[in-house]
Order: sequence, then C-alpha cells, then structure tokens
Amino acid sequence: MWGDHVVLIAHLEEGDFIADVGLGEGSRSPVRLEDSAWTEDGFEFSLQGRSGGEWRFENPINATGCLPGFTFDMSTCAPNFEEFDAFHEFYWSHPDSNYVQSPVFFHRKTKGRGILSMHACTLRRTHPELPGGKEVLAVASSKEEWFRIVNDVFFLPLDDLDEHEKLRLWELVSKQHRIFAEQKS
Repeated sequence: MWGDHVVLIAHLEEGDFIADVGLGEGSRSPVRLEDSAWTEDGFEFSLQGRSGGEWRFENPINATGCLPGFTFDMSTCAPNFEEFDAFHEFYWSHPDSNYVQSPVFFHRKTKGRGILSMHACTLRRTHPELPGGKEVLAVASSKEEWFRIVNDVFFLPLDDLDEHEKLRLWELVSKQHRIFAEQKS
C-alpha cells in the first residue's frame, strides 16, 4: 500500500526531505521528513509520522478545495518500474482519477499572495487572508476566452492541440462548469 500519493524522498546530509512537485497549494519548499507544523505565505501545513512507516501531510486550510492532504507509505518503495507504472496508470487513465475528469490549472504566485487556479471555467485567487479565502477573477463564457485565460495566466498556449481537440476540451470544461453551477444552486 503506497497511500494516496507518490513522493520523491531526497536523502541529503542534512536529512531526508520530501521533494514534491505538488499542484499549487502544497509547500513550495522541500519538507524535512519529520513531525512538524509550519506556515508558508499564510498557508498552514503539518507532517505527522504514523505507525508502520505511514506519513500524513495535512493542509487544513485547503483553500482551493483540491488538497486537504495526502498519505504516503515509507515502508515500501517502487522496487521496479512495473509497480510504479501500475500506480501511475490509475491516475493517468482511470475514470475515478481526479486527473482525468477535467483539467485544473494552478499558478502559485511568487510575487503577491495566493494561488491562481482554473477549475472548469472559473479563474480564482485563493489565500487565507481573502474574505472567504478566495475571490473569482473571471469566468470564461466562450472557448476563445477560456484558451486566452489558460495562455495568459498559466502560460500554457496549448498549441499542440488541433482544433478538434480544442473543441473536445472546451466541451468537457463547459460541461464540468454547468455541473458545478447546478450543484451550487
């Protein structure tokens, strides 16, 4: 059992560190593998060791709603590529994986405070100091506007997609936005 997250552990002279690329709301810096709690740019995090080599990273603020935390197991590692590949295959292609249901973009600002995120058609800035923890910056109402926001804010021109692929992506995104709007009302 790996937990619900795959992490890279860097073994340095100073100790063992989690080097996680993350999705925007996690820690920006490598995290020493030890029980700890810290605040970074207003976001609070903790890391706690559990029995049997399991560790839990907590993000109690969870401003974007995407990362309440994750669990990983240090009692095992990928002894071969096949084990890692099977784990990766689930996240890459299984219908239950959040990574295949709809695109999500994050940009952790290096200047200013907060995280920019794009879920379906809604561009938000999240930070614990904002009223309610977030603010809506834009809602894309057309395919052209959505691709412009993705390019201008997240620096992803998506030039590798042909027009048919762009249309399919827009249909998926706009469908997810409609579902979200219906659930909200």
